[in-house]
Amino acid sequence: MTELGIKELKKIMLSLMFPFIFIILILLITMSAFSATTADEVSSVRGILATEEGQRMYEEVWKQPIMDVYELTNVNLPLAWFIIPSCMIDDPFSIEYERAKMIVMLAVDENNGTYKQTTVEKYAERIVKESEFEDIESQRIVDIIEENLDVGNITTIGNVPKDLKEYRKLNLSLPVKTWSQIGEIGMYNPFGEWRMHYGMDIACPTGTPLYAAADARVEQVSYSDSGGNGLILRNGTLVMVYYHMRELSFKKPGDIVYAGELVGFSGSTGRVTGPHLHFETWSTDASTIGAAYAIKKQIYFNPRIVWDFD
Repeated sequence: MTELGIKELKKIMLSLMFPFIFIILILLITMSAFSATTADEVSSVRGILATEEGQRMYEEVWKQPIMDVYELTNVNLPLAWFIIPSCMIDDPFSIEYERAKMIVMLAVDENNGTYKQTTVEKYAERIVKESEFEDIESQRIVDIIEENLDVGNITTIGNVPKDLKEYRKLNLSLPVKTWSQIGEIGMYNPFGEWRMHYGMDIACPTGTPLYAAADARVEQVSYSDSGGNGLILRNGTLVMVYYHMRELSFKKPGDIVYAGELVGFSGSTGRVTGPHLHFETWSTDASTIGAAYAIKKQIYFNPRIVWDFD
């Protein structure tokens, strides 16, 4: 090969290398940005979930495995147990689905086909034996989780209804048929203060028809400063709460409604950032709605485990 040919070949090789090097640099910068952000916020579950990286990590790595393990075991697992250790490693996004599911299962003890949540100490001891987390001290994981007990037990599932199987057998309907997006249950901060958000925010234009989500009795039709125009339906231990309706429902307490029956229209009444239906679901045998509301933290659950919003 002539000297000129060799020079031309070198030029071609260099031109091909530059895009590859550029891509590698971008990946390194992205990973460094994630590590820097989460390192500062690793002691705060709220801080982690407030970052785009934290939210993406939950959505892409842990959400489906946690939900699938719940379906298998009926064990309600704290999201913090997976979010916090993930922020202590270089690249949590490298954990693929099957691997993530196996890690989630480390939080569960099994005895003759019965499952229960293990202790945080046992979970920490187990997870640091896995290759992704082997450089982390188990006690550090325990300490940070215990520092977050006020929010660390929040999960996307909420409480596991004891009558879950019975709910799935009911005549069901989605409370709204069309929407632009859904804000999930969990911690949120739309007004400058972190607080638990116990329901789904289903974004839809004002005037969108709302339907009974199951055969039920109308328990309450009322207005509140935060919830705006509200409607509460009940079928046994299953309670369905609608907030921010355009006007009070034309249904009256004591009325019987059937799944898919029109009960009102969406709006933006109460404390909101835009029109939507706030849809909460509770599982309780409390004799009154007031008594149930007082213990909402212990009775709420994610509507997705009963209704299919996909």
